[in-house]
Amino acid sequence: MKSPDVTVLLFEDDFFLAITATTSYKCAKKSRQPKVACKQRGRESKTAMGNYNYITGQIIVTFYDRGNYQSFKKHLKRYYTSTKIIQ
Repeated sequence: MKSPDVTVLLFEDDFFLAITATTSYKCAKKSRQPKVACKQRGRESKTAMGNYNYITGQIIVTFYDRGNYQSFKKHLKRYYTSTKIIQ
């Protein structure tokens, strides 16, 4: 490794958030379960990509509508210019 000022060590990961209208449990007597309407308009989801700089302790998270190689490439390019940094 070179000197710390030019070395960057990143840990990266992505995750997917799905916002769906669902009901997981409803109390009712046997064979009298009510129908529960869960209306939802279209696809409601987000993909987030983030990285952690081990040396500086910076965390950067970027949200995208779709998670693919193009959005991952954009996320990597934003590393040095990002204003959304948590320290």
